Amino acid sequence: MILTIIPVLNKEKKYLGYYDLCDVLDVFSTSPFIAENSETVIIEKLENDFSMAEVSQIIESNGGKLLGMYISEKKRNLVQITLKISSEDIHEIMHACRRYDYKIISTHENDVYLEDLKNRSDYLQKYLEM
Repeated sequence: MILTIIPVLNKEKKYLGYYDLCDVLDVFSTSPFIAENSETVIIEKLENDFSMAEVSQIIESNGGKLLGMYISEKKRNLVQITLKISSEDIHEIMHACRRYDYKIISTHENDVYLEDLKNRSDYLQKYLEM
C-alpha cells in the first residue's frame, strides 16, 4: 500500500506537518455531499450565462435541496456543473433547468422529458413514412 501525504506549510512556507490522504478522504466521504441520499445531475450552459445563484434558485423553488455544486468541466465557452440534489422529484428540477436553457448532460432513469421527445420523434417518423 502506498501512503500519500499532503504537507502542511504556514505562510512563511515552514513545514508544520502533514495530512494522510486516506484521512482526508475519510472525512470527505462522511460529509453530506457524499453520504446523503441524493441525485447527481450534470448540467451545461455558456460560461457567461451561468449563475450559481440562479441554479440554487431553480433547485430550491422546485422543492429540492442543493447539497453541493462545482464546475466539473470547462471547454471553449461552455461549463459543465455537477450538482448534488436531494429531492423527491428530480424530474421537475431537470425540467425547470431546461426551461432556463441549461442542457442536462447526465442521463437519468425514467427521464419524462426524454421519453416524451422519443415518443414524438417516433410518431413523426411514422407520419413521414406514410
